[in-house]
Amino acid sequence: YTVNGQTFSSPGIQSYTVTNALGCPQIREFELFVTPTVTTELEANICLGESYSLGNQTFFATGMYPVTFQAASGCDSIVNLNLTAHFIPPTILFESICADQGGVAVGGQIFNETGTHVVSMLSYYGCDSTVALNLEVFEPEFIRIDTTICEGSFFEFDFNYYSQPGTYLVGFEGQGGCWNEAEINLSVTAPSGVLNASICQGDTLRLGNSFYTAAGTYTKVLPGASVRGCDSTVTINLGIIQPVITPLSVQICPGQTYSLGGQTYSAAGNYEAFFTAASGCDSIVNLTITVTDLITNTLNIAICEGESYTVGTNIFTQTGTYQDTFVTAAGCDSLVILNLTVHPNPETDLDVSICEGESFSVGNSTYSTSGVYTDILQATTGCDSTVTLNLTVLPVFTTPLEVSICSGESYSVGSSTYTSSGTYTDILSSLNGCDSTVILQLTVLDTPYTTLDITVCFGETYSVGGTVYTQSGTYSRVLTAANGCDSIVQLNLTVLPEIRQNLNITYCANEASGYQVGNMLYSQTGNYVDTLTALNGCDSIVTLNLVVHPVPVTNLTASICESGSYTVGNSVYTLAGNYSDTLSTTLTGCDSIVNLTLNVTSFYETNLARTICDGESFSVGSSTYTTNGTFQNTFLAVDGCDSIVNLVLTVLPIPVTNLQRTICDGESFSVGSSVYTASGTYQNVLTAISGCDSIVNLSLTVNPVFNTTLNRVICDGESVPVGNNTYTTSGTYTNVLTAANGCDSTVVLNLTVNPIPVTNLVRTVCAGQSFTIGTATY
Repeated sequence: YTVNGQTFSSPGIQSYTVTNALGCPQIREFELFVTPTVTTELEANICLGESYSLGNQTFFATGMYPVTFQAASGCDSIVNLNLTAHFIPPTILFESICADQGGVAVGGQIFNETGTHVVSMLSYYGCDSTVALNLEVFEPEFIRIDTTICEGSFFEFDFNYYSQPGTYLVGFEGQGGCWNEAEINLSVTAPSGVLNASICQGDTLRLGNSFYTAAGTYTKVLPGASVRGCDSTVTINLGIIQPVITPLSVQICPGQTYSLGGQTYSAAGNYEAFFTAASGCDSIVNLTITVTDLITNTLNIAICEGESYTVGTNIFTQTGTYQDTFVTAAGCDSLVILNLTVHPNPETDLDVSICEGESFSVGNSTYSTSGVYTDILQATTGCDSTVTLNLTVLPVFTTPLEVSICSGESYSVGSSTYTSSGTYTDILSSLNGCDSTVILQLTVLDTPYTTLDITVCFGETYSVGGTVYTQSGTYSRVLTAANGCDSIVQLNLTVLPEIRQNLNITYCANEASGYQVGNMLYSQTGNYVDTLTALNGCDSIVTLNLVVHPVPVTNLTASICESGSYTVGNSVYTLAGNYSDTLSTTLTGCDSIVNLTLNVTSFYETNLARTICDGESFSVGSSTYTTNGTFQNTFLAVDGCDSIVNLVLTVLPIPVTNLQRTICDGESFSVGSSVYTASGTYQNVLTAISGCDSIVNLSLTVNPVFNTTLNRVICDGESVPVGNNTYTTSGTYTNVLTAANGCDSTVVLNLTVNPIPVTNLVRTVCAGQSFTIGTATY
């Protein structure tokens, strides 16, 4: 600062000397104030490709830029701009979901179709961020499996084992996390059959390596004999066919012969002839020949009355026993004994009554009118049976009725009840047992219905049928009409409310001379009541609350945040200072003088980084977050300015492990501290390394340990294999094998070895005859 040729630069009281008009030196003093250069640090963020302007300069790249301004004091004001140009690289996501999961959300959009979806979003700094979602959507599947296993084995699907027949609906996780379903129709085959066999006495039946000679039921297991390679169990019902022995008695005349099976017989005696029956076994005929002079023939004959029966030249018509002697072609006497029965022809009389319209049948004849009818039928004996019908047809009665009732009433005929107009027919039973028809012509009289819409003023009344009503509403009255039925009157009554109008009037004292209500003019603050007549003719009460306002003066002291503003009327203020505005008040409409003292305060920012487990949450203020992401919350600080909290939240997933294990009965499987020994689905919640829960889902199948007892009978010289062992002698043997499910299978064999039987036969045959054993003939 230069004064009188001297330059000063230090703050404080300064002095210099001047010469006055008289030539005398004078010392003058002044105080020098040095204002420092104001330096401001400014942090700014832009997106790559955008620009940032400060003063008259424009910046595009990340860097530190000093910009000089002139402050209000006239001094330099330096702003150091720390500019960051953000580049947000594109994000590529690969997701696979199930169609029933709804979709994948990216940037507020939901995608549920297979393909690549590109979404542009705003990043934390407001820059464009491109997310490319490669989405594959899978449909839930339903498959059907029809399969058959051998009894004792199992079927495995998705680490589950099934050994019992039935239909199983199994859920399993497929592509995209879809919950698929499989329907397993499992059949367990234990091939078995029943063999009904017969052999001749003395023959042997062989099945597999077993031989059977005696009648009985036997069970035979043929290993791997079925189409599927399963053991086949055969039940043998063995019958022994005895030789067919047929007795035959024959009478011949002296000198005659009788032939049987190639043999001819002429003398009385007992003979045995051998044949082959239809079964293939022996058929023996024991022939007894009697030589007699008399051949007797007995006839049992039945005839109807009026018929006859002839034997030889004799005719018989009466019940009895008759004998006739004839000579046979062989010349022997032949005696015919006739037992004759003569059946009578029965006669039946019927007296029958029926109703008109019905009919009565006799044999193939049907009758519907009164009269006497005769029908000839066939009796159980085959003879004629005469039926005489005396038929009476009873009349059917019809009664017409005309009846009137009121609406809501009913009328009954027999067991029928009627409530609406119409013609009805009822069939009843009369005293003679026939139908009695009643035809009802029913008329239902209407209930007169009258609707009254009435309006009265508050305090007035309205009457219907002696009942007085004073309040708005819908009322129903039941009266008696001229036809004797109910008459319903519905009153819709409207009671107009008492009209009361409250007027709250405010005006400035210098703006009007007063406020008029009806013929009254009011000019001073107070409450006034006037009774007027409304347009509907009812009284209208007006209550006036009158306020006369003076011109108010308001002194305000306010604080705003940096970059904020404060408005008074149409004036907006952003800098600290004292301001005065003349407004029109909201309450009174009168002029209002507002004196404002404005203060400016900065804002606050807090950065938080937190980690939680899936299923947990983290709260900032009233906001609760459960997913990964960066979140920003703005609050009001104590001084009313913004307080920004930036939260970076990481959500650790809860690991889920699905285990499918199979053990044998008697074994166990452990998950954590839990030990399981039975088939089932179990869930254990453990603690992962991250400190979050770790869920282990165990599907455990306990396969049974099989215990099988075999009872076998073999012939001497045969053997029975069990596993790798072969047994040939009687005894009880225990073998521990490995079943198809990998577990132990204990087989206990009870073996009986029968000796080969030796049968000694002594038989006598006639010369020319033979004897057969098995397939050998001697």
